[in-house]
Amino acid sequence: MHPCRGLGRTGLVAIQSLMVLVCFNFAEAAAKDHPIVLKAGQTTAQVEAKLSKKVHEVYFSLDAHAGQHLCVKITPLTPVLVTAGVVFYPSGRQDGGPGGVIFDSNLTETGRYRIRVTQRQGERSGKFRLSIELKENNGMSEGGRLP
Repeated sequence: MHPCRGLGRTGLVAIQSLMVLVCFNFAEAAAKDHPIVLKAGQTTAQVEAKLSKKVHEVYFSLDAHAGQHLCVKITPLTPVLVTAGVVFYPSGRQDGGPGGVIFDSNLTETGRYRIRVTQRQGERSGKFRLSIELKENNGMSEGGRLP
């Protein structure tokens, strides 16, 4: 039996509306990313942003390919701010942790990586600096150390 049989016109319209809504939400989330673009030969970038009672998370994105090494560090610039971060792979896989160096690994996927920075303790306002280093692996093992 076809999965849409028996739904009737109202059921099909509801499913189509839900599909449009889901696609719209993904597009909206991507539009809120702060893109990080590295120019040719550039391997590092720093960005400052702010978390507040109204802004609980900030997203950044960058394009990278399998075989590169990515290091992501979050540094609170406001003493009372405690942060955490997550790196989202193009496939949706996640890795991260509390503030400081949240990710330091060789990349296994090619595409757009997203970085989410959040408040870790309470709703405290403050600024933070996101620092990234993206470079070719050149035979390094995990953590950027030579084998």
